[in-house]
Amino acid sequence: MDALKSAWQQLPGGEKQPQELRGMLQEGRHPVLRQLRRQVVIESFLFSAFLAVYYNMFDGHRRPLWVNALLVAGVLLVVLHGLMGYFNAKRPVKEAGLQQALAARLRQLRNFAGWSVALRVLGTACILLFFMYSITFTMEKEILLGWAALVLMVQFALLVMLWRRRIRRLGEALDELKG
Repeated sequence: MDALKSAWQQLPGGEKQPQELRGMLQEGRHPVLRQLRRQVVIESFLFSAFLAVYYNMFDGHRRPLWVNALLVAGVLLVVLHGLMGYFNAKRPVKEAGLQQALAARLRQLRNFAGWSVALRVLGTACILLFFMYSITFTMEKEILLGWAALVLMVQFALLVMLWRRRIRRLGEALDELKG
């Protein structure tokens, strides 16, 4: 418990004025939520622009309907991931005590972590399948694809490690409260 108190006191940002704290507690007014909302809006706009031009720019008209549907599904999965992240961060924990609230948030975080990794992997796979559909593979292209696959696997492994670390740290704080 002492580690949690000392970590709390060492957080950057200094003292907040009561008016600033009240403003942060109002629904959707917290700076982190505002930043997440901005990120989701920008990503959604950019992916919508991509979907508006991919048909002609990336020869969508020359590919079968199911391949185009895969691309649209992949982009929608990435946008869905962003929306889920925003709503997950926005969702308040309605438990009475701190220990129960942390336990509930830990369950939510574990659930979201699984969805986060799954949506990223599926979205990326759908987008890659669209771009790989009509390629005639040569040795150089296979090597390039192998390197791209390696980079993606490392990124997904880092994503899993990031979520595990977040969950572990929250679990440790909960254990300290219990102990």
